[in-house]
Amino acid sequence: LLEGQHLEQFGESKNIVYEIKGKKLFRNVFLLKLNKKEELEEETSMSFTLKNILERKPGRTASKPLSLINYRDVYLLPIRREAGKTLTTYLSTGANPEPYLTRIVEGLAAMHALVPRDLTPKEEVGGQLLPKRENVKNYLAAKLPPIQLDPELKKIILDHYTPLSKSLENALYVNNRDSHTDNWYITETGIVVALDCENTRLVPQTHDLALLLNFSTHFTERQKDAYLEKYIKEFNTINKEKITDPTIFKLEYYNSMLH
Repeated sequence: LLEGQHLEQFGESKNIVYEIKGKKLFRNVFLLKLNKKEELEEETSMSFTLKNILERKPGRTASKPLSLINYRDVYLLPIRREAGKTLTTYLSTGANPEPYLTRIVEGLAAMHALVPRDLTPKEEVGGQLLPKRENVKNYLAAKLPPIQLDPELKKIILDHYTPLSKSLENALYVNNRDSHTDNWYITETGIVVALDCENTRLVPQTHDLALLLNFSTHFTERQKDAYLEKYIKEFNTINKEKITDPTIFKLEYYNSMLH
């Protein structure tokens, strides 16, 4: 079916996603994601985990991958796509974000609470295999421009980053959902869909909220505060480990914005 079709990159994700040009039926049915075989297999498994979690409440689900395709020695994962638009596109129309944002925020809380951390890919730390975890302390050093900085200036920059990194190092770490508004989809029937089901690492709990509420400029500070409260309420309803101090949680959220 793919033979003779033109694959065109779709969107600007760091991982390449194609749509098929030339067959309108295909364009309306699925996208094709390119990655390493083992990572696509992990994503497929995670997508079913997320689907089961999200569908505990109506009106939300996760993307639906099909079987892996080995096409000209490249692995592609077909992902079913229903008619609709990304949350970014939806917000750009000026439409009211409700009730979709509440479903998304509560769904994010459910995924953070219920995805087992042991499902995260492992790395060796001190002779032990542990779930991969974002190294907040080294993050800024890795992101500094690839030029020869004066060592004293570099030290000053990193020293000023220390309070922020310490705040986030003490946060609860959860499975990363990369939850910006391009990774949520609203179907024509009003279902919200989590698009990115990759399984990469653990991150501070507030990282996904910072991405979701600040990736675009469509939310007021009052709206952001309201969604943070909804997240806290939903997370505490589901998870044994509670958010006991909303003030500290919001501080971690603002530090995630800066991070």
